[in-house]
Amino acid sequence: TPEPAVPQTAHSCVEALNQAEQYLVDVIIGDTRDPAEYLDGFPSAPVWAKKAWRALRAMQDYAELKSDGSFDGNFLQYCRDCPTSGHTIPAQWVAMRESEQTDNNPVYRHARVFPVPAEVDPDEEIYMCAHIKLEAGSSPAPRIHFYDDTAGETGALHVGYFGEHLPTGQTN
Repeated sequence: TPEPAVPQTAHSCVEALNQAEQYLVDVIIGDTRDPAEYLDGFPSAPVWAKKAWRALRAMQDYAELKSDGSFDGNFLQYCRDCPTSGHTIPAQWVAMRESEQTDNNPVYRHARVFPVPAEVDPDEEIYMCAHIKLEAGSSPAPRIHFYDDTAGETGALHVGYFGEHLPTGQTN
């Protein structure tokens, strides 16, 4: 029986997460269905879903290159330099860190701590400052927060959150 074809797009944010779980072995999706479902209530949800699916596929291709030793940089460098004909997203969508204000504010920082397997962190949670910006501007300004463990035990990218922009000093 042939492998099912990987879908070319997603029509809802939740569908993008479901497809990632089904087809992307190096992208681990955390408990983020509720925030993604909230996004699906907006008129722009189909656009965000397409962008999210594109980003998740780029994460998978990046992880595969890291795994076989073909690429040594981080996800932002991959998107900037894309060493293959694999999936990618514009580098300006990717932020590998948060602002100093967000990093140093306990409330904002805690909002970006998400569960991960013990192989990633013994506390089974980690600060995910790296994120993908699916839309700039006003709320909900969807984000995908992730942790890159491609050089670690799991060899995967862990998505901890896909939802509206998390709180910052500029949004609150």
